[in-house]
Amino acid sequence: MLIEHKPPALCFKSLRVAHEQNLISTIEESRKETQEQFYRVLEERCQRDWETKKRRVFEELGGKVGGDNRALSELRSSTLQRSNLMSSVGPNLSLQMQSKMMAYDRVVTDLNAARLRGISYPVVHAFIDASIATASDPRSSQIPQIFHILSKITGEPPALPPIEHASAHIINTRLFERKFARVYLGDADSRDAVALRQQIAKGSREALEEQYWDVLERTVQARPSEARLGGDPSISNKVRAFLLVRYYRSGEWEDKIELVAGQPLWAKLFYLIRTGHPQEALNEALHYQQAIENREPTFVSHFRTWIESADRRLPKPQRDHLQAVYNAHMLHSSTVDPFKLALYKLMGKIEPSRRSVPQVTTTTEDWLWFQLAMVDEEENGGLRSLSEVLLGYGERHFDGPPNQPGSRRGVWASVLLMCGQFERAVAALWDHQETEIEAVHLAIALAYHGLLRVPPRAETSDMTPLSLSPASPPALSLSTLIWRYVRQFVKMDSKEALQYVYCVCLSADQPGNVGKEQVESAWDLTRRIIVLANAGPGWEELVGGFRIDGSRFSGVIEQGAQLLHLQDSKEYNSEILIRAARHSEENDRVSEAIKLYNLAGDYSTVVSCLAQALGKTIAQSSPDEKAKQLERTASDILRHYERTNRAVGKDRDAVIKLLRIREAVEVKNAGKPEVTLDLMESTDLIPLSGDMAKITRRAEEFKDLHEALQRNLQTYLTLTMDALAGIHYRVKNSVVADATRQMTLAAVRTKSRSLMVFAGILKYRMSPDVYSYLARLDAKLADWFTILSLAHEWCFQNIKDLSLRYIKSFEHEIPNVVDRIVAYEKYLPPAEMLLPLYMELVGCDEFPTDTECALLGSVSRQFLEATEHKHLLELVLAYVIVDVQKADSDGLKGKQSHQEKPRKMEKRQQQELARLGSTDPRSKEEPSINVSVLLETLERTFKNHSNTLSFYKNLKYARNPTAWDEKSARSSASSADITPMAASLCFESASVFGDWRILLSAGAQRDLRNAQSDAKFFRIVMKKMIELSNGHFSDDNHKHLNEGVPIFEAKMTCDSRLVYQINCVPEYETSFECQVIRLFGIYTHPQIGKRFWDSMGYQLFSKKGKDYRDRCTLREKPHRKGDYVIPPATFPLPEYEVSENEVIPKLPKEDLGLYSITPNSG
Repeated sequence: MLIEHKPPALCFKSLRVAHEQNLISTIEESRKETQEQFYRVLEERCQRDWETKKRRVFEELGGKVGGDNRALSELRSSTLQRSNLMSSVGPNLSLQMQSKMMAYDRVVTDLNAARLRGISYPVVHAFIDASIATASDPRSSQIPQIFHILSKITGEPPALPPIEHASAHIINTRLFERKFARVYLGDADSRDAVALRQQIAKGSREALEEQYWDVLERTVQARPSEARLGGDPSISNKVRAFLLVRYYRSGEWEDKIELVAGQPLWAKLFYLIRTGHPQEALNEALHYQQAIENREPTFVSHFRTWIESADRRLPKPQRDHLQAVYNAHMLHSSTVDPFKLALYKLMGKIEPSRRSVPQVTTTTEDWLWFQLAMVDEEENGGLRSLSEVLLGYGERHFDGPPNQPGSRRGVWASVLLMCGQFERAVAALWDHQETEIEAVHLAIALAYHGLLRVPPRAETSDMTPLSLSPASPPALSLSTLIWRYVRQFVKMDSKEALQYVYCVCLSADQPGNVGKEQVESAWDLTRRIIVLANAGPGWEELVGGFRIDGSRFSGVIEQGAQLLHLQDSKEYNSEILIRAARHSEENDRVSEAIKLYNLAGDYSTVVSCLAQALGKTIAQSSPDEKAKQLERTASDILRHYERTNRAVGKDRDAVIKLLRIREAVEVKNAGKPEVTLDLMESTDLIPLSGDMAKITRRAEEFKDLHEALQRNLQTYLTLTMDALAGIHYRVKNSVVADATRQMTLAAVRTKSRSLMVFAGILKYRMSPDVYSYLARLDAKLADWFTILSLAHEWCFQNIKDLSLRYIKSFEHEIPNVVDRIVAYEKYLPPAEMLLPLYMELVGCDEFPTDTECALLGSVSRQFLEATEHKHLLELVLAYVIVDVQKADSDGLKGKQSHQEKPRKMEKRQQQELARLGSTDPRSKEEPSINVSVLLETLERTFKNHSNTLSFYKNLKYARNPTAWDEKSARSSASSADITPMAASLCFESASVFGDWRILLSAGAQRDLRNAQSDAKFFRIVMKKMIELSNGHFSDDNHKHLNEGVPIFEAKMTCDSRLVYQINCVPEYETSFECQVIRLFGIYTHPQIGKRFWDSMGYQLFSKKGKDYRDRCTLREKPHRKGDYVIPPATFPLPEYEVSENEVIPKLPKEDLGLYSITPNSG
C-alpha cells in the first residue's frame, strides 16, 4: 500500500480549512442552542404574562378567571358610560365575603379616626381579631399567623391604655404611624437598616416560637396518658411530657436520643429554646451542669454566654472552639444526638449552608425557625442572603400545588414576610382570590408602620401592583391595590371606600416625588368615588350640601381633609370638588356635577351647566327620571340664587326661560293650551303682538340669545303653535256668545300670524319639516274638518280619506277624547278610527261630565252608563289581543309562574266573566266561545252600535286568519262594511305602534308564540316591532340581505334577527296602496341564508316587476331632518305585470300566509 506524500504547505492549508470548518460548526451549534433557549424562555414568559394579563382583564371587568365567569355576565348587564371611571363595578359578593369585609372595614375606620385625633392605634392586633372572627377554623388558617408575625416584627402592643389614663397623652402619641419608614426607605447598608433586619429576624423567630409552644401544649393535652405530666405545671415539665409523646415508644427512647443523667437533656434544651424559653433552658443546663461537663466540658459556659447575649452571638474564640469540637466529634459521627448537633450549630453559627438537621427540622416552621436562628447580619449576607435562597425555592415549595389536597394557602406569604420581603408577601396574597381581602389589609398595616415601599408613577404597572426593577428594591402600588378592592362596593358603600383611600396618603412621606404622587393618587381616587357613588342622601353625606334654609354642611370628605393632605378649603374645592364635577359631566351625571360646582362656589359654572343640560332635555315629551331630577335641582338652585342675587346674567336668564318652557310642555300634555300659551308669553321669546317692527327686532336679536335657547327654537315654536291651535279649536266649538268667540279667534289668529312671520325670518335656523308643520297648523285644523264635512256631504270618498288621515295625524291637538269622538262621528268615519277612542273613554277613571255626555248624545251615554257591562269592551279586546293560543291541550297547569302573575292581576275581569256566564279559558277552543258570549251580551245591550259590534265580531278572526274562507270573509265584510284585513286593525289601539302596519306570516306567528316562553326576549322582540312600526329605520334595523326586491334584517340581540320586507298593499275601499312591513320570522344569524332570500327577492321582482320594486324601495323624507323616523308612502293602485319567462323558485307555504297586527289608519 502506498501512502501519498503531500508537501508541507498543502498539509498546512488542509488543516487550516478543517480548523475553520470546526469553528464554524461550533458557532452554528451554539447559535442554534442559544436561539432555541431564547424562544423557549420567551414562550414560557409570554405564557406566564398572558395568564397574569388575562386574570387582570377579567378583574377589570368585575370577575375572576374560572368558576362561573362572572366577568362576562357583568359585562353584559353593565351600563358603561363615556369615561373609564365607569368601568369599575365589581362582582356580586357572597354573604361570607361581605361579613369578612365589614369586619376589616370597622378596623380601617377606627384607624383613620385615631389618625385624625393624633393618637396611635394597634392596627395589626385589630386585624388579628378580625381575621380570627371571620375564619372558619382559626387554628388551621394561616392569615392570623401572618398578622401575628407582623405584630412581633413591629413590636406593636395588643392594646393601648384609654385616653383617660394619666399618661395616655404620652403613650398614645404617634409612635406607631410610619415608625420604621425612615430606616426602611433609606440606605439599606446603614447601621439602622442592619438593626431593622435583625429586629425582623428576631420578631419572626419569636412568632414561630409562640406558635410551636401552642402546638406543644395541645399535643400534651391531647395525649395525657403518654405525656404523664403529673402535678408539675412548669414549662420544663411540659417539655419533658412532650418528649415522652414524641420520642418514647414501648419503654425505650428512639435511636440517637442521648440520655444525660437519665434525661433526654439535649432534646429538652433544644425544645426549650425552640418554644421561646431560653432562661428555662439555661436553668435546666445549670441543674445538670456536672453531668453535662462529664461529656462536654465547655458546653455550659458557652451556652450561658450565648443565652445571655442580646443578639444570640458568641465571641469568635468561643465560636472557633465550638467549631473544633463539632468537627472532631459530630461532623462525621453517625450516632450523635441530632438535638445536640443542632445546639452546637446554633451557638457557633456552624455550616450555615447546611440548612437542615435530620429529626430536628421536620416541618416547614421548624426549618424556617432554624434558618432565622442561624442568620448573622455580619457574616454570610444575613437576612438578605436568606431571602435570595427562599425566593429560589418559590411558592410551590411552601404552599404546595394549587387546588391539591395538602396545599396550604398563605405559607409562602408568611415566609416572605419573615425574611423582610413585605411587598412580595402582599403580592403573594393578592394573587389568590381567597386571600385578596387579607392582602389589602396587610398592605395597610405595613404602610401604617412604614414598612411598605411604593413605586413612582412611571414604574407602576397596570397588570400587577408589584413592581420589580433590577435597579431598586421591590415596590407595591398601594393605590392600585386599594382601588381594585374598593371598586367592588364603591357605589353602595362610598363612605367605607373613602376610608381606604385615606390610607393611600400613609406613604406621603416617601422620599423624592413619590410621596407627592401618592397624595395626588388619593385625590384622584376620591374624585372617582364621588363620580361613581349612588346619588341620594348618602352622596350628599359624602360631599356635603345645603340645608333647606340655605346653610351649607360639610361632608365626610371635607371632614377628613387632613388625611388627604388638603391644606385648606380652597385646595379642597379646586382639587376635589371642581375636578370631580368635570368628571361627572363627562360621565353624564349632570345633576351631581352642578351640585359639586355649587358646593365649590363656582356659581357661574353652575348656571352654565344647568342651561346646557336643560337645553338637551327640554324637548322630551315625557322626560325620564334623570331629566326630572335635573329640573328639580335647577329649580332649587335657581330659587336660592335669586334670593342671594348670585350668578346674574345671560346663563341664569336662560335657565329661567328653559324651566318655563319645560313647564309649558307638561301643561300642554295635560290638555291646557291656555296655560301653555301664558307660560310661553312669559318667556318673551316669541313676539305675538302683531307689531312687525318688534318681530323684526326680536328676530335680529335671536343670535344674541343663549346657545341652549337657540338650539331649542323648533321646540318652543311648535309648542306655542300647538297651544294656539288648541285654543282655536276649543273656542270654535265652545258654547259662548258669537261676538266673544270671534274676538278670541281674531286674537289667536293675530298671534298665529306673528309667530309665522317670526318663524319665516328665522326659517333657515330650523328644519324644513318643522316650518311646514307650523304652516299647516296655521292653516287651522278646523279648516280640515270643513273639508271633511264637504267631502262627506258630496260623497268625495278620496278627499274624505285624505282629510281623515290628516286629522288623525294631528289628533293630539284635540286633547279631550270626547271632543275627538264628537268631531269624528259627525262624518261617519271607519270603525277602526272610533274604536280606540271609545276604548280610551271606557278606560278613564272618571265618568264624563254632564256637558260631555250631552255632546256624546243618548246612544253614547247609554253606551257609557251601562255600568254592569263597563268592562265588557276591555274583556273582548283582551281576549282578542292576548295570545290565548299559548295554553296547550293540557290546560294552563304547566305554565310558568311568571305567566300566571298577569292572570292574578285580572281578578276583576274573571269575576265579570263568571257573572256573565263565561269562564277563564282552559283550552284552545274556549276563547272563541267566550268572545261569542260576550258579543251577544254587547249586542243585546248596545243595539245602536252595530258597526262597532260587527267590528268586534270580525276582531276574533283577525287572530286566526285560517278561520276565514272567502265566503265568510265577503259575508262579514258586507254586513259590517269591513274586510278581514281591516278587521285586523284592532291593534292600533296599542298606541305604542306607529303608522307602519306589520303583516305576519305563519312562520312569524309561530316564532312569536315560541318567543312568549321567554318574557325578556319577547319584550325585546316587541320593542323591535314597535320601532319598525314607527318607522325607525336605522342601520341596525334596516340591513339589506339580498338582491332583487330588497329584504331586510333588524338586529335584536347578539344572535337574533327579525327578517322582513317593505311591501305595498291596497288600502281598503280606496284607489291607493300603502307601504307596509311584511314580517317573515325570527332567525338566528347562522340561520339566515343569503341564497334563499336572493331567490325570494328575484321571485318578487319577476312576479311584480320594476315598478313594484321601486315602490318598495322608495322612502319618504323623515319627519325631522337628521333622524331615521320615516313615514310609509302611499301610491295610486298599479297594474303589475308578471313575467312568465322567469323561473321562480318555490317558497315554503308558511311564508305565504300573512295577517296584520299593527296598522295605524293614518
